[in-house]
Amino acid sequence: MKKYTQPGIFSIMVMLSCIILCIVLLFIIGFDEALPVAIISFVILIFIVCLFIFYKLTIIIDDTHLTFSMGIGLISKSYPLSDIKSCTPVKNSVLWGVGVHMTPSGWLYNVSGLSSVELSFKNRKAKILIGTDRPDEVVEAVRAKINGVQAGSFYEKSGKQGIYLAVAVLTLIIGILIFILVSGHQ
Repeated sequence: MKKYTQPGIFSIMVMLSCIILCIVLLFIIGFDEALPVAIISFVILIFIVCLFIFYKLTIIIDDTHLTFSMGIGLISKSYPLSDIKSCTPVKNSVLWGVGVHMTPSGWLYNVSGLSSVELSFKNRKAKILIGTDRPDEVVEAVRAKINGVQAGSFYEKSGKQGIYLAVAVLTLIIGILIFILVSGHQ
């Protein structure tokens, strides 16, 4: 099993700067009015959640799957190596930035930098771009696995648990915001 972890230096710098700015803004406006305090607190909480999601990206290549997860694992995906047709190193456009979004080349999962690997699949046209600071090493590891004899997989890893956790966290944040707003009006 090979594991490659890229720190999200760009994401960490941006999120921490925004959190510090919001905290300073919170102290400048004061704590007298409930609505502005609730809104800024909500924004701070969102940036903290984003920081936990985008502070790193880890790629794990085992005998049957290529798996990656971002941050604490809220966003994770796994692909059977038997479904991967090719893996190539690519440079992302500066305009594509970081995060999780669709690009002209396919879905991009990135936390920092412009380097990534592009996965093409045997049974679909869609491509996946996964950011990494060591694209050549990842490509070499994947190619060694997909060109060698592969064991069949008895299960599929889905990564859907991250979606459920993200929905639960978002629901909790909205609930706290509503509680603060209702408490502030009384």
